[in-house]
Amino acid sequence: MKREQIVAVLIAAAIVLLLARSCGRDEQPVPTPEPATPAVTTPDDDDSAALVPAPSDDDDSAGDDDSAGGDDSAGDDDSAVAEEPVPAASIRLLGPGEGLGGPAAVSREGDVLLTSSHGVQFVLTALDHRVGVHPTGGNLVDIALEGGDDVFDGMSAWLDATFPRQAAYREIQLDADQVTVTGVDAEDSNIAVQTRWRLLSEGDDRVLARLEVSTTVTNLGAAPIEGYELGDIIGWGGLAHFAPGPGYELKDVDQELPWVGAQAWDHAVLLVADAPFTGPHGASWSDPVYSTEVLAPSVPTTYERQLLVGRTLGDLLPAALAQLGRPAVPVVVEARHGGTQPIPGATIEVLDANAGMVPVIVGRTDEAGELHTSLAPGRYRVQGRSSDRNLVSYAEDDVVEGDEARFRILLSGAGRILLHATDAEGADIPTRFTITGRGSTPDPDFGPDAMAIGGNRAHLTAATVMPLPPGSYIVTATRGPAWSLESRVVGIGSLQPADPAVPFVVQLRQVVPSDGWLQCDLHQHSALSYDSSVPPVDGVIASAAEGLDCIATTEHDAVADWKDWLARSGQAESILWIPGIEVSSEQTAGHYNGYPWDPALGTVDHRDLDASQVVAAMRAKAPEAVVQLNHPRAGRIGMFDLVGIDDRTGLLSETNDDGTPTGATWDFDALEVINGKSVEHAEAVLATWVRMLDAGKQATMVGTSDSHRLVGQERGVGRTWIPAADGAGADAVVTALKETRRATATTGPFLDIEHGTGASLAGAPVRVTMRAPEWMPVDEIQLLGGEPMGNGAWVIGTWKATTPGVTETVEDGLRTWVLEHQVPAAGVNGWVIAVARGSTPMEPWMDALPFAVTNPLRLQQ
Repeated sequence: MKREQIVAVLIAAAIVLLLARSCGRDEQPVPTPEPATPAVTTPDDDDSAALVPAPSDDDDSAGDDDSAGGDDSAGDDDSAVAEEPVPAASIRLLGPGEGLGGPAAVSREGDVLLTSSHGVQFVLTALDHRVGVHPTGGNLVDIALEGGDDVFDGMSAWLDATFPRQAAYREIQLDADQVTVTGVDAEDSNIAVQTRWRLLSEGDDRVLARLEVSTTVTNLGAAPIEGYELGDIIGWGGLAHFAPGPGYELKDVDQELPWVGAQAWDHAVLLVADAPFTGPHGASWSDPVYSTEVLAPSVPTTYERQLLVGRTLGDLLPAALAQLGRPAVPVVVEARHGGTQPIPGATIEVLDANAGMVPVIVGRTDEAGELHTSLAPGRYRVQGRSSDRNLVSYAEDDVVEGDEARFRILLSGAGRILLHATDAEGADIPTRFTITGRGSTPDPDFGPDAMAIGGNRAHLTAATVMPLPPGSYIVTATRGPAWSLESRVVGIGSLQPADPAVPFVVQLRQVVPSDGWLQCDLHQHSALSYDSSVPPVDGVIASAAEGLDCIATTEHDAVADWKDWLARSGQAESILWIPGIEVSSEQTAGHYNGYPWDPALGTVDHRDLDASQVVAAMRAKAPEAVVQLNHPRAGRIGMFDLVGIDDRTGLLSETNDDGTPTGATWDFDALEVINGKSVEHAEAVLATWVRMLDAGKQATMVGTSDSHRLVGQERGVGRTWIPAADGAGADAVVTALKETRRATATTGPFLDIEHGTGASLAGAPVRVTMRAPEWMPVDEIQLLGGEPMGNGAWVIGTWKATTPGVTETVEDGLRTWVLEHQVPAAGVNGWVIAVARGSTPMEPWMDALPFAVTNPLRLQQ
């Protein structure tokens, strides 16, 4: 009876809040309120009041994505939109304690705030406020509605289609109606660059802001410059990006587009120029290229574009079509239930029926259950759904010039589910719920995959009522690789507002004992990194739901104090937080984590430094910190690949072919053998490291998630088990990684190796223990061994559960293997490593293969 009372109270308290909000791509429930943003340190040039880097300085800040190319500069304006500045708009400097809020907000005192007449706020950084890959300030970093959250990462001019080549601004001027920044191409001081940011009249009551961006480049040299691309680097952050044709599937797209936009839960941003543009797109970024020019000496070349801000992309499309001078017919889409009941907040999709049903625009209905937009003449299909309703019938019809077109779609009744997980004592525990549609029922879409409630996932810390359209689902509750999981079919029907939600209440058990160990994820990203949009609070909640005990926050060239975010998550007492940084040098030195890293230390200026110099700079700032070499075989961001491997020795190349030093360094404490889900990458790193280990090199192997989002790059998919006493702090992690070097890198199974008993002159006994939940498929254990400066590493043997020497027990959901083996006498003065592998993904928890590797056990006779 007690549980029923709790459920009733929870439903009554939560149902209004959750059902009132759309959980589509453009709106999603937030698990916890976001606190005011703590101070964030990004790579400033500390000694400069107005940063003016030498033109040849190239900021090789990290990035997981390359950028490229273009089509068209500004031409004649055929739009009916007025170009006059907005009288009610304002431009001013931010004062002490001012700045936007939200997971991506980086504004601070001295930055420039532009506010539209409808209250939309834009922030340009002061010249000495360098953020992410930007070489200087003077760039757009924050966008938010008045009182709303900023989830936008940034926008800067992109020059000659070379990443991260941008403008290095030296001067900034504020006028009544515009902000002008002036500088040079960061890689060529003979190219002057000036960008003007100006608020224009909206010209449409559904456009809340219209920011004109105009960039002029001038060749100051004596010779023409051929094939010079003019573009932008845009980080969408927590906005889901969309373009006509590809729709939301923009990753790896490089084609001509008339516009590109992105949608957050409460607003949308749309980029449009006077003509279509090209350029590549990634998972959360766009690099539009507007034209490729010949820069004649002393002849200015200007390209213009506009950022439109509104409630949804559907609201902004009419203004975009007008800017492009394209025909547009007014269109109204109605979302109804039962033919008459309006459905506010429904997500609407418009498809081109004449072009194979490719996406044209998305939007969301207003309080009257309507979306008002415009479309070019043609035939369209309109469909949609809401957070708690399915599509019952779509509408398809012709849009004819001269007539307003109306479409009506019908949606089902509303459904909802109560999700609640407890431990064996009945206490609430952080849990990840994954909901998958069965048969014709689609997977739900709770919003952006960077949020704790997003995609088809809900990372929850207490019982929660979730909107869920009627249908048949498989619902799975998990808490990481040390816990039981529960998965079952749940049917959701159409419910009246007073009906209780369909309950999914489970009790999970920790089956892999963790006494004396910490499960750590030592490489995570949040919206403080330019290539991630995970709100810090959501990242902490997701880490707890994946069963982690310890996290290191390692943003790309940025540091922050997470104490407030940990408190807001409710997990401050259960998760050990280690502040860190990822010093991120592309194509030169690779990426390195440093932790613990006091946020007061700030960042490391790694421009023009090789790998050895980067590490030396980190050691100088934080001598006691762990320096961790990240993803060493990851091409342009991996140190091993950047400096090369000597084929004769298997070691890092010390010199290039021309005899110059490569900058290779062995001065790192930890080595990332597992980075995310790729076992193939882990095997490649292990194979390389084994040769280096055999040559006497030493570093502690670790596993990390390198998570930039919460669906697809889950927190803790790569993790490190570190021996530590109850209540241990960061010093225990440092000791394990820098001194004792006893730790296990894993995607799932627990694995440990120790000296065995019964030593004999014939060899050295070792004891290997593997533990995993019964649901996790582990196939084999392998031993690798070698001798320092010996004749190479070798496979000692491979064992399965039925192989002699292995004892397997399965009890109360826990599978345990114990392997006792005598290492051959030839190896007793060397080392031995244990590796566990599985050939089947660890579903339904994770779509990754089981893989674990211990650190070397040093042997002696």
